[in-house]
Amino acid sequence: MESNYVDVIPNHDFIGIFFVSSLEETTLYAVVPRFWHTNITDELRTFNGINLRILTQNKPTKLPPSEADAVSSQMNRIKKIYSGESTSNGDIEKPDPQRAEDSYGEVDILKALLVLCEFYNTKNRKNPHFEVSSTGDSLLLVAKIVQTLEENLVELTRTYSKIVEKADSVRGKITPRGMMMMVAQPSTRIECEFQKFDVQSPIYRVFATVLDLIVSNDLPNYLDIIDDSFRDLGPRASFLRGKLSMIRHYSVKEALQHTTSLSRSLPRKFSHYRELIEICELYLSHKNIDFSVLGDPLDFFHITAPTSKAWENIVSTGLNASELVTRVDPQEPLNGPWVSNNENLNRQKNIDLKIHLEDKSFILGDAKYAIAKEMPNSGYQYQQFFYLHAYQKSSGLSPKSMSLIHPLSLGKDSAVKSSLSLEGYLRHQNKDVPWLIIELPFPQIDDLLDEYWEDRFFTNMASEIETTLLDNP
Repeated sequence: MESNYVDVIPNHDFIGIFFVSSLEETTLYAVVPRFWHTNITDELRTFNGINLRILTQNKPTKLPPSEADAVSSQMNRIKKIYSGESTSNGDIEKPDPQRAEDSYGEVDILKALLVLCEFYNTKNRKNPHFEVSSTGDSLLLVAKIVQTLEENLVELTRTYSKIVEKADSVRGKITPRGMMMMVAQPSTRIECEFQKFDVQSPIYRVFATVLDLIVSNDLPNYLDIIDDSFRDLGPRASFLRGKLSMIRHYSVKEALQHTTSLSRSLPRKFSHYRELIEICELYLSHKNIDFSVLGDPLDFFHITAPTSKAWENIVSTGLNASELVTRVDPQEPLNGPWVSNNENLNRQKNIDLKIHLEDKSFILGDAKYAIAKEMPNSGYQYQQFFYLHAYQKSSGLSPKSMSLIHPLSLGKDSAVKSSLSLEGYLRHQNKDVPWLIIELPFPQIDDLLDEYWEDRFFTNMASEIETTLLDNP
């Protein structure tokens, strides 16, 4: 038994869920936002038949070394996905006595987390990173197999043909003519109508074998909360097997041999089943990731969102809900301050939000997923100084104000954290351009569990924005 524990700190810029599997067990991990005002404990829980551990961004969690290595490996892989579109903030979260004690069940916490991920993916027209592989567990494989076969059911059943012939025993159903002949001319042979599978192809027999295994297992239901595609997998597999009832199954050993052969040389007419064959092979062989071996697995399962970009979407949506805002331009481009002879090194800079107001003025805003400070760090200072100088130089226009827009810290109301001046370095109409540090509400668990959360939350947020940012002189 491992006696030493290692701190794991999810200070990467994402929230969401992912799996870690070992030879012994599968654990579902959730990383929740640091700006949720609820103290969610990180002890190992049991949830619908599997282990569950909930981590909070930037908050240390002590784990056994092997578990810590496995979790860190998965988090680093997810971090790489978002490295080009967001940045992380390394502030370590300190215990806060004002945080409300966790009164939510696992289902509510996971639902709220997935709603937030869905909000980001919908706003950015992206599919969630929703992949299946050996690093998840068999339920993920089952879901993918069942969904793919359902999508191709018409093609699968097209291989059947309707046969009418006399048989020594009833096959399928007796035809009306057969019923009449049984009375008029009794005979041991009965005319029946049934479906016959034209080609007992190995690929279809592999599918039949996998469906038989799925139907014979008592499937857990811990992923039902994600979406309807994970519901009733057993009955759906049974329905599919009924549609393919004339196909003979293999033994598991035979099915594995055929999946290996098909993976190497798949007939062209079955090329669209390549991914499904690979997934069937994973399911049949019950592969699991071995974290003692160096190197990354091929794929992994996670539903995540980058929090910096998610916060930017939240702020932009709140701004657009205000009647004082005519439009919001995201990612306003600026040429970088340093120019190299190597054009590949010249990078554009982007201001998160250009906020156009009713009075024809505008505000340049940066959404920062970090704790607000009355005097921002030097990196933020230099960044904002450059944005203002570069924008004024390239456009000949000056904003009404500059702003950093942060999520609201615990126990506070939305407010202007501070209003700073550039001390005469850059002026507009003989006035310094103010730099406002703003805190606005971040969606909490109760907000996200509301079916109409977007309408209610962003209406309230628009009011907060008008009070703090837009009405500020």
